[in-house]
Amino acid sequence: MTIKYQSSIGNNHTENTPQTPFKPTDHPAFTFNSPVGLCSDQYKRIWVADTANNRLIVLDKSMTKVLKVYGEPGEEPGQFNMPFRLLHHPEKPLIYVSDLANRRIQVLQYSKNLSIKTINIFGNTGPLHEHLQGPNGLTFCEGKLCVADEFFVNEEGGGRIAIFSESGEFINDIQTISGATDPGLLWPQGLSSDDQGRLYIANTGFYNIVRCDLSGNGIPFSATGTPEIEGLDVSRDVSIINNILYVPGGSANHINRYSIDGEALLPLGEFFAPIQVLAHPDEPSNIVVTDPIIASVSRYAVIDNAPLAIPIQVTGPARNNPGQLYFVTSAITEAIRPNKTSSTQQNTASLDNASLFSGYKNPFDPFNWIPNSLNFWEKSWNSVTHSPFNNWFTPSPRPKNKREDAWLLDGANHQIKRAPLCKNKAKPDVQAQAESLFPLMPGALGIDAFHPSVSIPGQLAPGTALFLVTNYLSGFVSVLQYNPYLDDLVHFSFFAGFGSAPWHLKNPQGITVNDATGDIYIADTGNNRISHWRISKNGIIGFINTYGEQGSGDGQFAGPSDVSVGPKGQLYITDQMNNRIQVLNSEGQYLYQFGQQGYGEDNDNFLLPTSIQATEKCVFINDLVNRSLKSFTHEGVFVDSFSGLGAKPNTGQLWMPYLLHADNERLIVPDCATNQVHIYSTLDT
Repeated sequence: MTIKYQSSIGNNHTENTPQTPFKPTDHPAFTFNSPVGLCSDQYKRIWVADTANNRLIVLDKSMTKVLKVYGEPGEEPGQFNMPFRLLHHPEKPLIYVSDLANRRIQVLQYSKNLSIKTINIFGNTGPLHEHLQGPNGLTFCEGKLCVADEFFVNEEGGGRIAIFSESGEFINDIQTISGATDPGLLWPQGLSSDDQGRLYIANTGFYNIVRCDLSGNGIPFSATGTPEIEGLDVSRDVSIINNILYVPGGSANHINRYSIDGEALLPLGEFFAPIQVLAHPDEPSNIVVTDPIIASVSRYAVIDNAPLAIPIQVTGPARNNPGQLYFVTSAITEAIRPNKTSSTQQNTASLDNASLFSGYKNPFDPFNWIPNSLNFWEKSWNSVTHSPFNNWFTPSPRPKNKREDAWLLDGANHQIKRAPLCKNKAKPDVQAQAESLFPLMPGALGIDAFHPSVSIPGQLAPGTALFLVTNYLSGFVSVLQYNPYLDDLVHFSFFAGFGSAPWHLKNPQGITVNDATGDIYIADTGNNRISHWRISKNGIIGFINTYGEQGSGDGQFAGPSDVSVGPKGQLYITDQMNNRIQVLNSEGQYLYQFGQQGYGEDNDNFLLPTSIQATEKCVFINDLVNRSLKSFTHEGVFVDSFSGLGAKPNTGQLWMPYLLHADNERLIVPDCATNQVHIYSTLDT
């Protein structure tokens, strides 16, 4: 089963960028696309790495005007593939750019009137040990350029700090930190340094900040007694501003702050997903923050000892232009169609009322009267819908939609969008214009469709699918139905809710439905388990059971992110933080597992496997850190992969691929950072 890139959906509108200078507020078609890096120059202008658009944006110090747009996708000087971090030379008019997916550093020279040219490129030539594998954070320390080489592979795991002269000659690297609890580095992303020659590393994979010298000798913080600040949710970067360490992502939706000695200070909130913090060049009490998820660059006032940053200026119009996507997380196809039940799934439980609540095991639940009430409701509906007057309640079915659509969960626009898929494989889908449909609550994340084998009471278009949407923030699952009169989606039902009780969900992600049985399985990520529900033939949804608990043993999970039903009813689960795939039967009993932690594009190693889809032919997996879409046999034998880190248009390269969808012909993969949905053909070898 080979995987080959075919086309993409999602328009970034970079071709409509107006002539500079201009005010972004006057041109809503101008949008950022996952901005990451920041720096300021000698004229107090603010430079932004507009990463997924493969260009740099220069703003005036008030951040109200775009002064320059520089760069485009490519591999030539002045072209980029994911420009990630920016660093200004301590004295000269030079900007260092970590050109991440091109695996190199570009050095740009600028003038007062913003004439920009590339004067040097390094990190991608010379002996192999000098090559950068994933250049991320940048800092100057004692006159040397330090680069966080995030994806460098060594015996300790992965990651190093590569050290160059300012002109690009490789000097040495740091792969371990002596004196640290765990001396290795793992996915180091951000870097900073102080005037005493101490290097601060956002050691993202180990959830800490590490301090050392240029020889890798750990320098303890007085507050911790070790060279580490531990207990972070994630460390995307570390910046030193007014002798305070700023760590975006250190706790959820916050920027954590520490004294230079490692003492915890009040964190700053509320943010969404901050990734880099810059001291404003003209106002010492202000900071500038990039947020790639909400595609903005914002200026805040910081008050000493206050837990909130006061917004002053937000730059970057919302990504809601026609055809644009904005944190797209999941997709499905062929939802508006009659049911097509797989014959291989008929050996599991039926959609009758007797089995609906068979797994309910809490007789002391104050709500345990609900099943009987629902059974009475169902019987009432049966008497109505099987009466001679049933046409009053069941409108005429809409003719089968001849246009094949992809239904996309466009999270930050709070919508499900629809884009046509081309029947002709030779035609690209790039220009497909997504249509805005039913508005969703913030936090919508995963989506799947249930194709009932019989008409469900209350459906406006019998024979069409019900859409089930998980909400990461609220823990609810919304059930939507197709309205043939509006050609839109409308509310049908909802279930679950946020919490840790058996019938609750906490930060749910992927969801799957067995069409043949009505069984619903949800990756209950925050509770480290799989949640099992069932929808009856009359559309009533009931809780069945939960499977698993936190741990690394058989049938235990650490952050399960997605689940898929196999052709025999078995459950394939991405046990994300355990870097493996677990397989359970339909009742949650452990069967087997495959995969282990490790780098690799063409093997069964995983680093944060995020999504999974089982088809009749094979199993597809999104291996996030390895940026690989991998196919396996149902037994877990590796077959093939498509790999490639980057944001180069029309290539299928991946940055942050999320919840994939597969059928027997193609693979559909939303990338929530590049804001495109990639379509790959899947062919038998």
